[in-house]
Amino acid sequence: MQLMTHDFGKTIKAREYPFIVIDFISFERVPVYACSEERFKGKLKISLGGITNVFDVDCSIEARSNGLIHLKGGRNFVFSDFKLQAPTRMMGMVKVNETLDVNFHLILKLDPNS
Repeated sequence: MQLMTHDFGKTIKAREYPFIVIDFISFERVPVYACSEERFKGKLKISLGGITNVFDVDCSIEARSNGLIHLKGGRNFVFSDFKLQAPTRMMGMVKVNETLDVNFHLILKLDPNS
């Protein structure tokens, strides 16, 4: 397992680009911040392995009674979306799935002064 993790790190150029960067560009509408889950599309800029692309992503937001807001989302990608090739081992007999599953879960708090 450690060997495949190492290969995956090489594939995504983790030494040069140690982070997956997600920038929120826009949401299709302003959320209501209700205590029920709202679903909507978001436009995000995602950087992985030195390549940056803009994607539409399914998102949800929910305001909890404790004042915290949970913003979640994610999308499946393929290595080629970022000009990468999935790692292989043993002359191609062991392959990594072509699909990358990127998810986020942010916990936010509204500024009472705004």
